[in-house]
Amino acid sequence: MAQARTFLWQHWRTHRRGYLILTLSSVDHTGTAHIFIEPDDSGRWRVYWRQIDARELVDNPTVCWLIWVTQNESDKLTTPVPSGQVPDPLVNKLEFRDVCGEVDRVL
Repeated sequence: MAQARTFLWQHWRTHRRGYLILTLSSVDHTGTAHIFIEPDDSGRWRVYWRQIDARELVDNPTVCWLIWVTQNESDKLTTPVPSGQVPDPLVNKLEFRDVCGEVDRVL
């Protein structure tokens, strides 16, 4: 996960196109996400997340920015990593936010 977070952040921060295939498995579920970092038709950078699993296809091209957060596992609340602090991809997570600033997902 740390490598995936680092890859996504580096491409997002430098506005470099990127493509990541991420497969996650648990005891009862496996899902594969295809994650693109790219500009949209108007030139605004976005994360296009397309997830395929046994249940459905999720197409989510609306993520407009990423931030590093610390997540409290007990209640799933997140706190942004303070500016000036270097995030640790082994501990901190990436929060994906939509055009309205709402949290879309945490990786």
